[in-house]
Amino acid sequence: TLVRAFIRLAALAADPAGLRLVLVGDGPEQAICRQLVQAAGLSGQVWFAGNRDDIPELMQLMDLFVLPSLGEGISNTLLEAMATGLPVLASRVGGNPELVREGETGSLFAAGDTDALARLLLTYAQDAARRQREGKAARARVEREFALARMAAAYQAVYEGLLGAQ
Repeated sequence: TLVRAFIRLAALAADPAGLRLVLVGDGPEQAICRQLVQAAGLSGQVWFAGNRDDIPELMQLMDLFVLPSLGEGISNTLLEAMATGLPVLASRVGGNPELVREGETGSLFAAGDTDALARLLLTYAQDAARRQREGKAARARVEREFALARMAAAYQAVYEGLLGAQ
């Protein structure tokens, strides 16, 4: 979905040469993705980074994070991207709508909707102020609502509530 959306984005963008895509991870679809990128003439703009152990450093280099899952729980990857200060685009599946606040920390799109994702990518590519604003809001939300100290306090409150009910 992301590769097809990027190819569509390149067709829509006024300056497609300035676009870059980093794909982190590996899997059975990688060969198909490589073929699509090559056929579109975008090989120089797409980096297939493979499996990495330097994800925080890679995220520091990004302007936007995309999670085009077809199914998802509560994604730690989205939280990590948000904690890095990245606005996030995610498919509207599983727990993603609980994490991404539309127009505040990023945007959601229907799973598999390549055209919708391409339009979102174009919107974000053209608006650095939006990326910065939503990235800051994403980081603030993670710090406020998903920090380890907050999680531990919430667990403690549950335990204390259960003990007090006895």
